[in-house]
Amino acid sequence: MDLSLFLDQDMLNMLLSLDDFKGVFLDELIDIYVTTTPQVLQRLIHAIEAGKELESIRLAHKLKGMCGTLGILKLVAILEHIEVSFATTPEPDRKKLPGELLREYHLSISLLNTHWHSQKKQTA
Repeated sequence: MDLSLFLDQDMLNMLLSLDDFKGVFLDELIDIYVTTTPQVLQRLIHAIEAGKELESIRLAHKLKGMCGTLGILKLVAILEHIEVSFATTPEPDRKKLPGELLREYHLSISLLNTHWHSQKKQTA
């Protein structure tokens, strides 16, 4: 799997460098992401399923910022699409969004934990 399709390696390396590659700061950011985003994601999914356009756009923007901080590329792209095009997205495509969001969200957590969380500080 090409991680560069899912995670911005340059962004993550920059975050890692902020504490001289010890990884403590990046670990904290990943932990915050893992603990705070599930609630926002669930609210977004409910808003999408209920067809609440403004709430969907607002929550997509909020979650996009949280994901963007860690360079989570594919999830950011889906959230950007919701933010910009939710009103014009055909109903069949709207119905696919919750599954796409959940799939990319769980993949992002898996990739961050497997390849970035506490990994780099062991080698520094």
